Amino acid sequence: MGVGRRGVARAVAGAAGTCVVTVVAAAVTLAGTGAVATAIDEGPAWSVTVGAASRPLFPGTDANMTYEVRNDSGATRRLHATTAEFKNDGDRPFDSRTGRYVDGCQAGWFRVAANDVAAGVDVAPGATVHGTLTVAFDVAPMSQDACRDISFDVVVTAS
Repeated sequence: MGVGRRGVARAVAGAAGTCVVTVVAAAVTLAGTGAVATAIDEGPAWSVTVGAASRPLFPGTDANMTYEVRNDSGATRRLHATTAEFKNDGDRPFDSRTGRYVDGCQAGWFRVAANDVAAGVDVAPGATVHGTLTVAFDVAPMSQDACRDISFDVVVTAS
């Protein structure tokens, strides 16, 4: 039996390690989407803030998530690219609500289907660049019930 269309979705938005949980819908059987931000570069440079998913994820659906990359340094920096992925251990997705990787739920069922952001642009100190992700929960020919009510993290990295 697959995951039903009623459930609780939680979005985790983060910037530089701070996370906030937002309730998107209420019931019992749904995979939530979320976000955690990370930045790479020398010294303080980029902070990434990821918004909540545009709708709950169910098997066979996708949702949009907006994000903002901010230049936290004191100088103009070039944003080369961003990458995004569901946080997982290679096999299982991470549930930020429980702080565990979820047995029986496969990381391969979840993907970032699109990442749209300006790249190769110079960003002034304190300025931001906006991006949009499309995240998807693919249908599998087996039960996906283990993925119910999981608060997923989507990790966006700026370089």
